[in-house]
Amino acid sequence: MGFNPGNMIGEAGNDTISSSTRIRASNSIVTFTDSSGTVNLAASPLGTNYIDGAGTPVTFSSGAGTNQFSSGGGSVTLYGNSLITGVIVCRPASAGNTVVTDSAQNIFNACNATAPGGVQIGDYLSCLIMNDSAVAMTVAMGTSVTTANSNTSSIAANTSRYCLMRFTAVSTPALTMYF
Repeated sequence: MGFNPGNMIGEAGNDTISSSTRIRASNSIVTFTDSSGTVNLAASPLGTNYIDGAGTPVTFSSGAGTNQFSSGGGSVTLYGNSLITGVIVCRPASAGNTVVTDSAQNIFNACNATAPGGVQIGDYLSCLIMNDSAVAMTVAMGTSVTTANSNTSSIAANTSRYCLMRFTAVSTPALTMYF
């Protein structure tokens, strides 16, 4: 079933848009009160989109070239096109390696090409980053990408981290990474 933007008009009361993972659509501001106080959620006719992996996992190994860690430590970029696959496997051979997210603009462009209705503020991209090696690696943020972690952003040897990236701006793309 294809996506037809013309069918989206007046769809704000529905939970999904044609085979998408958009949820919680609303034409009006939603207000609720909990232990933290009163919260107002902005009108969101498209709802929130949870962009799940859409391709074959990408592997970053030791060696030379694209998607390769250098043998003495270094960094590789987790490109937007790699992140939208949903699974990244990293296999650095030595300590001192860093994986750096692509810029928010490049991640936005990759997601915008696959997300029905385009990327909206509040949409999420999920990705599993696996460290399939005997050494820890650090995760660094690209341009306009911030982390919500107050502690170090590292992935221990032979472990993985599930990451959610939430778009906080789209005119000049920005996102926050949670893991």
